[in-house]
Amino acid sequence: MRQKTMQSNYAINTCHIIANQQLQDSVRMSAGLALKNSLAKSQSCIGILADQRTKHVLKSSILPLLATKPKSVANIISQLVATMATIDIPLGEADDIVTTLVDNITQRHHPSNVKQIALQTIGYICESMQPELLSTHQKNALLTAIIDGSRREQLDVEVKIAAIKSLYNSLEFIRDNFEISMERDFIIKVICDAATPSTCSTVELQVAAYECLNKVASLYYEKLEDYMTSTLYNLTLNGMAQTLDQSIVLLSIEFWSTICDIEITRKKEVGYIYIYKYDKITNITPMFSFADKLIISMIPTLFNLLIKEHDKAEHDDEWDIPKAASNCLSLLAACCKELVVPPLIRFIEKNLLTTDHVHWNQKEAAITAFGSILNGPSKIKMKPLIEQILSTILACIKDPNVHVRVAASWTLTEIIKESSLVLDQPATLHGIMSSIKDGLGDSNQKVSQTACVAIIHCAEKLKPSSSKLIDTGPLSRYTHSIVTCLLNNSKTFDLQDDLYMQTLYEAIAAIVKHCRKDCDDVVELVTDNMLTRLEIVYLVETQMSNSFSVNDVIPLQSSLIGVLLSCVYRLPDKMAAYSDRIMRLFFSILFLSQQECNKSMSVLLEDIYLLTSAMIVSIGTRFECFVDKLVPHITNLLLPAANQDHRLCLIGIGIISDLCCTIPTIAKPHASLFMQLLLDNLGNQDLHRDLKPVSLSCFGDVAHTLGPEFLPFVNVLMMTIQQAGNLQANQNDGEMVVYVDTIRVAIIEAFVGMLQGLSQNAYTRDVFLPHVNGFMLFVNSLVKDNIRSDALNQAILGLLG
Repeated sequence: MRQKTMQSNYAINTCHIIANQQLQDSVRMSAGLALKNSLAKSQSCIGILADQRTKHVLKSSILPLLATKPKSVANIISQLVATMATIDIPLGEADDIVTTLVDNITQRHHPSNVKQIALQTIGYICESMQPELLSTHQKNALLTAIIDGSRREQLDVEVKIAAIKSLYNSLEFIRDNFEISMERDFIIKVICDAATPSTCSTVELQVAAYECLNKVASLYYEKLEDYMTSTLYNLTLNGMAQTLDQSIVLLSIEFWSTICDIEITRKKEVGYIYIYKYDKITNITPMFSFADKLIISMIPTLFNLLIKEHDKAEHDDEWDIPKAASNCLSLLAACCKELVVPPLIRFIEKNLLTTDHVHWNQKEAAITAFGSILNGPSKIKMKPLIEQILSTILACIKDPNVHVRVAASWTLTEIIKESSLVLDQPATLHGIMSSIKDGLGDSNQKVSQTACVAIIHCAEKLKPSSSKLIDTGPLSRYTHSIVTCLLNNSKTFDLQDDLYMQTLYEAIAAIVKHCRKDCDDVVELVTDNMLTRLEIVYLVETQMSNSFSVNDVIPLQSSLIGVLLSCVYRLPDKMAAYSDRIMRLFFSILFLSQQECNKSMSVLLEDIYLLTSAMIVSIGTRFECFVDKLVPHITNLLLPAANQDHRLCLIGIGIISDLCCTIPTIAKPHASLFMQLLLDNLGNQDLHRDLKPVSLSCFGDVAHTLGPEFLPFVNVLMMTIQQAGNLQANQNDGEMVVYVDTIRVAIIEAFVGMLQGLSQNAYTRDVFLPHVNGFMLFVNSLVKDNIRSDALNQAILGLLG
């Protein structure tokens, strides 16, 4: 009671400070923010506003202050009133706030600053509330006020801007109004009027209106048919063509990107329905094919927007008009398929495939346009066009202008990714690989990085169709030279450019992963190189100056380990020769990690433990000399703790499985410890749910390793299995259904491991036999369940076999 009294007194006293116009604005603003934050923290019936007297005092003092003159103070009061509204609206006690806001906007005698703050407050309320909490009456009242502030007769442009921004936040609240054609017509008209340039308009107002329009397209696509061809198309096309402000152009492009996104999704839905031949097609969302109908007149504008005006340096993180146009073209192609091809050919012929002199920006635009549309049309139909233009694009990778080289290398990457049929021709592949090598040697890092991405896609597209290692392949003749280029480019340990270095090493890893037998010497070269670099980096790490920290080299270490991991998977038979160096690094990095514990280090530890797991599987019994030193580290990973890193714990459990399955005789002395760690982990109340199935499955590996010596653990594990087997899923919860299915697979794997281990001895087999009958009843219940995954079916068949 005393606390409530103190809260009330605090709120009322703070309210008096806010209302005191004799005080400095900064003091009143600080008081307003403090009261707003206190209300937001306390909330509803248990908070400051629970006391009706206090609420009355606050409202009667604060609501009139929405008309206060200094805008900085009024902005804080606006936030405060919005917070009060979000608390009172669910309680049905906000009519006075809504009435005040509406009156402040609609009453003609109020000055523009009062209208602006009221509209701003409505925007805050709508932004922070669920639509269903407002009554229909309140929604209509607020919409009426917003429309009043944004009508054409409103001469104060600042009021209009506030109204349009408020309308943007309220769009989700007015679904019922959008169902009424007369009201919808008026809302769309208000937005379009605000977006149209006029003598009494400003760029800020137009930008706010276009933002509103894009949100309308996203929320109410099915209501746009009556407005698209007559109004919205012309408005957005003019928006793309205007030069007053980049924001308007970007928003106009975004409008069509949104339309294409929606239509791509709806075309897929229609295709799905057609494939499965539903007899009764009901509740299908309408799809008007706006993009298909308007592409012919719209796509030339997008092509022209690709043409840059200035030869300025590019920044990857800068979203500009050419990038937005390229993205929109890509969506347009995915939506309209072959319809983009004829205008594309005309644009390319004019700006690239011509004997006339063309400026660099025209050439760049044509190349970018081609790369942008490759994800849409049929691959087979595009193949002749690609073959026709490919030689020109390859030549442009050596163009004097860097923008053209960047565009050409990016488009080449898109061709490889989207139309890999061109890689089937040896002569074409030779030209592509030569150009990629040119790109790797380019002085511009962006060209070089894009060439790395092209290598990754080449390796992926030309990988063997089966897991069986093949003697040679299309990339074999280029592998050594490409890897040499990549290793040379990555010699300098640039700690300031993680992304570029990461892409370089990803390209090396991709080549190693997919190369053929005749490239084994390249894999050995890379293995030795990566180990040498890791050793150098570790040495640098231990002698780090104050200007750098361990975190600065972690991304580089992760990249190096990633490549090394690919080498271990690709060439397991040769890894024994490197095992001492690899495991020495492993234990050194683990030692260093004890001094630096953070998220980046956690990622590095994941990488290094995954490498260790791969080494166990690769070298088998030759890993024996490292086991005793490794087990304490695995123990630390699995120790139950509130701050346990579940990802590292997952890998630790995986390593236990690897040890038990790969080198069971060597793992056997530690198997009882593993068993206890797993049991303790399952008893941890804070255990991450992803750890439960892998722990259960791992029990089976440990049981198989211990054999008859697993008998003391049988009863406790069977009890654990029974508890896990009782878990049921709500069939309406898809995620839970999948999780329970995974648990059941793990239970069967654990039981199979016990069965195999205990069957090695006649006595333990007979002792275990009673558990078999009970478990088969559980399996029988699973068989009767109609909802089973393929993995569960395979596990059941494996058990029966």
